[in-house]
Amino acid sequence: MIRNKLNKCIPLIALLLLSGCWDQIQIDRSSYVVAIGIDKAEKEGQIKLTYLITNPEFGPQQQANTNEPSSRMMTFIVDDLISAKDIASTVTSKTITYDILRYVFVSEELAQEKDIIRWMYDFSKDNEIRRDSNIIVTKESAAKYLENSKPPFEQKPYKYFELSIENSLESSMIPAKSQLLHYYRMMEANDDLFLAIYSTTEESDTSTKKDEDNFTAGELHVSGQANKNQFAGSALFNSGKMIGQLTGSETRLSLLLNHTFDVPDMLTTFPDPFDDRYRIAANMKRIKPVTIKMDLESKTPTIAVHLPLNIDLLTNHSMTDYANNLENVDLLKKSIQANLTDKMEHLIKKTQEEFKAQPFGWSLIARKEFNSIPKFKAFNWKKKYPEMDVDISITIEIGKFGRQSLVPDRKEVKD
Repeated sequence: MIRNKLNKCIPLIALLLLSGCWDQIQIDRSSYVVAIGIDKAEKEGQIKLTYLITNPEFGPQQQANTNEPSSRMMTFIVDDLISAKDIASTVTSKTITYDILRYVFVSEELAQEKDIIRWMYDFSKDNEIRRDSNIIVTKESAAKYLENSKPPFEQKPYKYFELSIENSLESSMIPAKSQLLHYYRMMEANDDLFLAIYSTTEESDTSTKKDEDNFTAGELHVSGQANKNQFAGSALFNSGKMIGQLTGSETRLSLLLNHTFDVPDMLTTFPDPFDDRYRIAANMKRIKPVTIKMDLESKTPTIAVHLPLNIDLLTNHSMTDYANNLENVDLLKKSIQANLTDKMEHLIKKTQEEFKAQPFGWSLIARKEFNSIPKFKAFNWKKKYPEMDVDISITIEIGKFGRQSLVPDRKEVKD
């Protein structure tokens, strides 16, 4: 009798174990979208959507035996991003899926439109789209950008974008947390600016580059066989739409001033105080979290920011003696401190006068100054920020002077 009961239960158990696989689609029956590009369409209420689709069967072993490309593109006009998959299914034999979608490219033209937030929130309605997908603003149209993205080494497009963005994040030339989830959080709180990655595949005719990192994507002129895609700088979003840009240098400074980010070491340069013909290459790192104190009860609210940095010197083209001369070290320290303070004060002034808001996450600290959310909202942080007094203080610690700290006397070096 027990055996008969077990025999009856076995089909039910098998049904429960297999029930989770009913909606699975085989790899060879799927078209995997790795990137989506959205552009402005001629008709209001519509957008031009571009899919970058990877070939899941393409790999190193198949490269020599197939003429199939590693990816393909399709562009079409849609009324919304949700029904786009069904529209695309009419021109492809495979099921469109967003399972490995990680990159959303938005043209600068569309990003500056007030209705961009409507399209961006479409992504939150599809369960397949991950909220940690990166947002990248492109100087040209997103369709043209994806068409120009032809990596010479990395065959898989998703791997190419992944490595490029990771590399730029390590150098802090692009903002951290440029994802859909962070975009939604910043827009709904509506107190701080959101920073998105800025990129292009087109070089500008002229370069405004002054320092090693003071440029945006497209302003770095490169010859040879470099990748066309440049990732540098930030696109600033206020209330959902793009309102301006930050250079790579300004993006780095904004990360240093933001207490919510762990900032990696940065390779940068400073003017040489002993010879204005040269610049000093250095490794700069934040040795302690930035401290921010506020007085929001006074007539003119104040913010005091203290940033502790360690500087390791990597070059010394002026051949200045730092190892045996503490006065030279002190002068170098003051020079770097004045240079960074001037840049940060200029950036803060720019956010107050031009953007009327800040991307440093300071509103999170301001909330703690109030014992309730209604009181914080009544304070109206965003309205008061442009009139606040912001004081920047930087503590510089000079670390290493390179593997060889001693340099020859310039008078002893013969031409």
